[in-house]
Amino acid sequence: MRTRNRGAAGSRVAQGVFAGLMVPQVLSFIRVGFPADEQGRARGFYGMTFPIGGLAGPLLGGLLTQAGLFGWGWRTVFLVNVPIAVVVPLAAALYPLVQGRELGWPLWTAGAMVAGIALLGVFALQPLPVCLLLPAGTRLSRTSSATAGPARPGSGAGS
Repeated sequence: MRTRNRGAAGSRVAQGVFAGLMVPQVLSFIRVGFPADEQGRARGFYGMTFPIGGLAGPLLGGLLTQAGLFGWGWRTVFLVNVPIAVVVPLAAALYPLVQGRELGWPLWTAGAMVAGIALLGVFALQPLPVCLLLPAGTRLSRTSSATAGPARPGSGAGS
């Protein structure tokens, strides 16, 4: 495994570990945040999201791939992250404006606004990944120069 792939694999492992750590947090929120008579319903909705996500992910990925937007092929699945990357920092910047006045402008409101604006700036300044800029069917050789067309046996990453 090349160094570049180890970093991606390590990132996926970290993503899975931290996603697994969130499960008990959500269940404890249901336990503490809902009255006893509503906890069963809340757990039902929580349990319902897993199969919906399991179905929606591949369906949305397939739709985006088949749409062939911008000639990116399978790379269009990364477009799913764009609304999240815009909405979360925007919400972090705007939520304190909605709640700040009622709460007497605690310190966290200023911190959330600054962090939200900074995150939007970081997102806006990020260059597109190289894989999104290359036309579909382009392969990168070991020397990282782009070559058009299908990879030849013995000339690509698998050799």
